[in-house]
Amino acid sequence: MTDFKKAIEVAEKELKSLYDSPRDIRLEAAVLNEKNNTVEVSFSYILEREDDLEAQSTNNNSVLALTQLLKFNRIYKTFLLDESTLKFKGFKSYKEP
Repeated sequence: MTDFKKAIEVAEKELKSLYDSPRDIRLEAAVLNEKNNTVEVSFSYILEREDDLEAQSTNNNSVLALTQLLKFNRIYKTFLLDESTLKFKGFKSYKEP
C-alpha cells in the first residue's frame, strides 16, 4: 500500500532542493499511476522573477504597480516517485486530469 503522506513529503523536499525559495507551496494532487508504477505528486508554487521591468519604470506609479504584479509567477509541476521505494524519478508540467 502506498504511503501518500511520505510520498508528499519526499516530493516537497525535492521541490525545495530544485528551486531557490519557492513560496506558497500548495498540494494540487497525489495519485498512484499503476501503469508506470509511480506516485505522481503535483504542487503549485510561486517563484520570484528576475525582471528588469522595475528599473525601466521611471516615476510612473501605475507602471511600477504593474511590474510588482508581474514579479511573481505561479508554477505547476508533477513530481514522479517510484511506487515501491519513493525515490525521486523526475518531474513534468502539471496537467489537469
